[in-house]
Amino acid sequence: MAEGYECTKTEAVDRALEVAGMHGEWVTAKYAKAYHRRHSRERRAPEALEFLYQDVQDESTDEWHSVPHRVAKRTPKYVYVERQPYEPERLTGSWSDRDAPTFRLDRVMLEQRGYAFVPVTADVDAPLFFAVPYRERVVQYGGQAPVCFSLLKLSFPCTVAEVKAAYRKLAKRAHPDRGGSHSEFLELQAAYEQALHLCRYTS
Repeated sequence: MAEGYECTKTEAVDRALEVAGMHGEWVTAKYAKAYHRRHSRERRAPEALEFLYQDVQDESTDEWHSVPHRVAKRTPKYVYVERQPYEPERLTGSWSDRDAPTFRLDRVMLEQRGYAFVPVTADVDAPLFFAVPYRERVVQYGGQAPVCFSLLKLSFPCTVAEVKAAYRKLAKRAHPDRGGSHSEFLELQAAYEQALHLCRYTS
């Protein structure tokens, strides 16, 4: 401020770079490269949207349904899924759509078991993302027992009361305070929630 203002925007930018020195040029180059990469990606053919799903219970009807969340990125180890549910009207078509906050999920678990846990450090009500929507999961199981029932040592179909009783029995041994592992307890809890959903929907 003590040196006054430059007359034009170009002079102001040049003066700022001069004051910042080589670090200013490096930062400028970094952001210019990122902008170019994103802008080039936008000009390509639009990518097919991919979703994961969280189960939500309707308070008025007590019915379960799935809410889609857009998959932002996949790597060999992880799947990054947006924290906020998918809303088409929220998308602008610009590179900023890719900068939404995400959860990092275990890709191997998701592909092998059909679900993955939200990180333990995240404060969320729904701890799981599923690969397919709730109703499709119910239909695809048919008469075969889903994995969640085998984890609870139950046969399918069964009642909600049986699911609750099996969970209480197994949770005592799986709980970390009683010698179980944290991951084992989370898996049991996920199986319990999924089994409850299925029993309520098919009963």
